[in-house]
Amino acid sequence: MPIRSLRHWCLALLPVVALAAQPRLPRPETADRSLRKLTTQGRAVTPIGAADGQLDLYAGKGGLTRLAFTLYKAGEAAGPSFIDSIRAFHFQDFEGPDAPAAGRRLTQVTVRGKAGTVRVRLRQNGYYSAELKGGFVFDTGVAGPRDRVGFQTLRRALRAGADGLVVRISDSRDPRVWVQGEFTAADLFRKRLVGN
Repeated sequence: MPIRSLRHWCLALLPVVALAAQPRLPRPETADRSLRKLTTQGRAVTPIGAADGQLDLYAGKGGLTRLAFTLYKAGEAAGPSFIDSIRAFHFQDFEGPDAPAAGRRLTQVTVRGKAGTVRVRLRQNGYYSAELKGGFVFDTGVAGPRDRVGFQTLRRALRAGADGLVVRISDSRDPRVWVQGEFTAADLFRKRLVGN
């Protein structure tokens, strides 16, 4: 069938051009192999008392790129009952990508060590943990240049010989209310994740 006009010819090639113009995304297994993850347990403090905390640090070719703090109570039955019992803290404001607290820097990470104390403020979002039943995860990562600088600052502080790391998340409605995780095992941070 002959092509009648330039317009028909362009319309015939449109699907081919659209497919060729799509960016090639990295395969998930390649991206996962480039990340190193360190998980450590610690203690947590909430408005209603002591709890447990888990810290996951992720590093890739660009350095430290993500930090996730999970607040939970060991031995809790499945379900969000422990998190729901902390009524003074508004967890729902952190939940999901469109959460009211997602764009605000309510997470403060403090690294204490030989070189002094370093504090970095980061943006976060949150979700109920699938890994730790009844837990809530505060997740922060590199989303822009300011975040990248913050994570580089944390990495340098950890490499310099950290004694501990504290993650404090302020409530979105009342900054006097917060939850906090406290973690040690600085040698693991320095040797296994951030390198020397």
